[in-house]
Amino acid sequence: MSYGKDDPVAEVACAPQSREGEPGREDEPGRALAFGAPARAPRKTEEEDDDMELPPLDTDPNAGDDDADDGSFDDALPELRDDGGDPLDDANAQDLDVGLDVDEDADAGSGDDAEEGVDVGSLDEDLATLDSEESALDEDRDESAFGDDDAADLELDATQDDGGAEGTGENAENDVDESALPELDESANDEADDEALADELLEEAARGKLPPWAPSRFVVLEGAGAPVPCTAVTVCGGRVLAAGDVVLVVDEGAHAARQTGLDTPSTAVVATDEVTVVASARGGLLVSRDGCASATPVAGFRSGKSSVELAATPGRIWILHEGSLWSMTGREGTPVLAREGGVRAIKAAGGTLVVLATRPEGAAIERLRGDDEAWQRAPLEGAAAELAVGDPRSSLAVAAAGRRVAIVSPRGLLLSNDGAHSFESVDLHDVIGACFAGDEEDAPLYALMVPPGNATSYVVRVGEDGDVSRVAELRGPDGTGLGEASIAWDGSREVVWIASRLGLVALGPARPH
Repeated sequence: MSYGKDDPVAEVACAPQSREGEPGREDEPGRALAFGAPARAPRKTEEEDDDMELPPLDTDPNAGDDDADDGSFDDALPELRDDGGDPLDDANAQDLDVGLDVDEDADAGSGDDAEEGVDVGSLDEDLATLDSEESALDEDRDESAFGDDDAADLELDATQDDGGAEGTGENAENDVDESALPELDESANDEADDEALADELLEEAARGKLPPWAPSRFVVLEGAGAPVPCTAVTVCGGRVLAAGDVVLVVDEGAHAARQTGLDTPSTAVVATDEVTVVASARGGLLVSRDGCASATPVAGFRSGKSSVELAATPGRIWILHEGSLWSMTGREGTPVLAREGGVRAIKAAGGTLVVLATRPEGAAIERLRGDDEAWQRAPLEGAAAELAVGDPRSSLAVAAAGRRVAIVSPRGLLLSNDGAHSFESVDLHDVIGACFAGDEEDAPLYALMVPPGNATSYVVRVGEDGDVSRVAELRGPDGTGLGEASIAWDGSREVVWIASRLGLVALGPARPH
């Protein structure tokens, strides 16, 4: 038998049985023989099985103990390598004579079964390839390519429950209601959504946060005004005018309001010494030249769906409609376009018209003192510009010929005492209207605060030094809120008039008895 070059075997010398049949003896002088086992048994053919002779098995476990004890066995081992190399190197093992030959074809197996092998068939039989077969994931695949038996094994009957292992038998797209999904392009509603979110955040921040009560409070003056729903109020000299379901007027020296002959629902009213102009709920204009006993439509004015805001300076009526500013002069005057577009709010005080305007170059407060003077423009920056542009509900309160300006919005209140060149923020929210208590430089500001979802509204006083305090509260008899409301200062009576769905009421210090 011979070994291959790489067969791992123990490097020991093997010899046939000695003459006496005992291993490990010296049969020839000077030559010690020892028998060792190879690392693995060699393969042999059936023919070699009969010819091969093996040494007898040593069944005595104690045999050789004497030799082992006296070290004769170790002494009998030959020096395998005397060249100082690795004793385990079997590079020359192929030169050893082990007494038998091994057929090179023995490794191919023995017996008939080994020669015939196992027939596993063609490896590429019944296998789908990308070049010859369509993918089973292809939506357009041929259903006939799969047999009925295969389909029966893969498909699950609708009445059977697989515990979710194979999913449902229905297409998941059928469970999606596309009509309930939002449109992908919602850019048109982004601004409205942002405003709604900002309002909600402001409401949460201001909820439960109210200014402290002032040491002295206002009370509702008995007998003043009228329990008729109103939306706007203005003071012209000694007269008080209110617009609502009907037009109310409080004459000079009186406190109770009377109904005029203008029974048309209206949203705004303003007056000069010559005429009274009323904005109807339908967007038209009515002019009265007989103290509101009658009125006629204003010729040359196109009505619209948006509301109309009115202001008055000596001898002139100013009209804000759909972002444009119009003016009327004289008893028979017709509206003339004064500014096309970009106007957000108007207010007049001391013969000066103040305008909150937005232009391509930015937002600004503009003042017009008379026909012989040009517009004076004060650009807005920071919070003032953001409030003016971002909230369409912004309004104005002015005093001292426009040197004192307040920008009013439910989102905040900004106050300027230098002609709108700089503004200070007042810690108030949910303010829907404000007015200065007079035309002086140190006149306090009264703001109408209407918290959302609260039936109680408050009148808040902002002093010259910026201190804020509540001076009055309003609540309907059945818990009804104010709704759309307006506030105006009456210097001749030193009271604050408030027009709301609760009616026209006057608030002021308690009268001594």
